[in-house]
Amino acid sequence: MLNLSDIRRLYVRKKAGFRQGEESLTAELKEVLGDRIEGCGIYHRYDVDGLSGEDYEKAVSTVFSEPPVDSVETELPKGDLVIGVEFLPGQYDQRADSAEQCLTIVTGKDGARVRCALVYTFDGHFAEGDREKILKFLVNPVESREASLAPAETLDLPIEDPKAVPVVKGVCMLDDAGIDALIADMGLAMSHDDMAMIRDYFRDEEKRDPTVTEIRVLDTYWSDHCRHTTFSTKLSSVEVEDGTFTAPISKALKDYEETRIHIYGKDTKRPVTLMDMATAAVKALRKEGKLENLDQSEEINACTIKVKVCMLYTSDAADASSGVDVGGGGGRNRRRSDVRQMWVWVTR
Repeated sequence: MLNLSDIRRLYVRKKAGFRQGEESLTAELKEVLGDRIEGCGIYHRYDVDGLSGEDYEKAVSTVFSEPPVDSVETELPKGDLVIGVEFLPGQYDQRADSAEQCLTIVTGKDGARVRCALVYTFDGHFAEGDREKILKFLVNPVESREASLAPAETLDLPIEDPKAVPVVKGVCMLDDAGIDALIADMGLAMSHDDMAMIRDYFRDEEKRDPTVTEIRVLDTYWSDHCRHTTFSTKLSSVEVEDGTFTAPISKALKDYEETRIHIYGKDTKRPVTLMDMATAAVKALRKEGKLENLDQSEEINACTIKVKVCMLYTSDAADASSGVDVGGGGGRNRRRSDVRQMWVWVTR
């Protein structure tokens, strides 16, 4: 007799006629392996504990599978190659989390645990090195790894002590040539001046060399994608070339120049930038008092507008808890519509 602590394992595969995912994977792998691969099977593997025998049997056909389209097995599927893939420890597994929540709803009890993996079977005539090619195709090392096919001994998630973050030694002592060499060695996107600022800060304020993580975070956050350095570049002159769209572009440029005067005044020394062009219209609206719902923040590359929306709710005329007719004026088959207002923040 199984106990709640016993781990049960099942494999769920789509039935014939519902295996488009397998057909697609086979076609993609044929581009890598050619005719050496003949077909594949894809199984969702579930390891479960914390369920009674009765609850488990109920969950097999309600939580883990859909009987009309899924087949369920308890033994490891067969194939010329069998490979398992699972999320790395610490990665969020939505399938496992959803299964645990569904088990709580179905059984009315807490405590069930689920661990998931994908098991692939491959049929064909494989050569040496084909398994590694398939594994490389299936596994994204950033979030997943090859899973063991052996029976699970525990569903406890391993907790590893984090390793010390390495320090980039000698940063505080770098000269200009050293800065350029470090940028090249680490493949950084930041400029020479950016790295010089980091050197000066850690030398004068922190009085230590930065870690690899600190440099990588700054390099990412200061990238053009996050900081929009291109959009902040000062435009000393703007010329419009002759072409199909010369007239509308020239008009738009003139409108921007007039809007700048309206916002900042004639004597403004504010530089002309692509970011200023992109935000001038909204700044003008705000100055004219036509943008009262703007939610201001320190985030300079995003804006949030608060708008009021109407939501239409429709419910049965009879209140489900009391049986009272709330529709009014003509019977229990009427439905009630209720318009409610709410505030929504839209960030862009």
